[in-house]
Amino acid sequence: ISEELPGVPVRATANRVGHLMECQFPVGIALAVLTLQTGKLPAPPPGSKVELAGNTPFDAVVVTSVGHCRGEGLALVERVG
Repeated sequence: ISEELPGVPVRATANRVGHLMECQFPVGIALAVLTLQTGKLPAPPPGSKVELAGNTPFDAVVVTSVGHCRGEGLALVERVG
């Protein structure tokens, strides 16, 4: 992923909360909101080749989802105000 989007800090939330299937997307939304509130991304795990450190200020977080049986989702969570 980082090769396709150079400089974009990616976080694999399942590495932190597990593979939750149906509730993975709402958990991703909640983590996006917390990330926007604090203004900082969680640190990547040591040695990760996908999750890169990100110190660039941001006002939006994209959350993706893949359904268990059907459906895919994408949400853009933006800072307001």
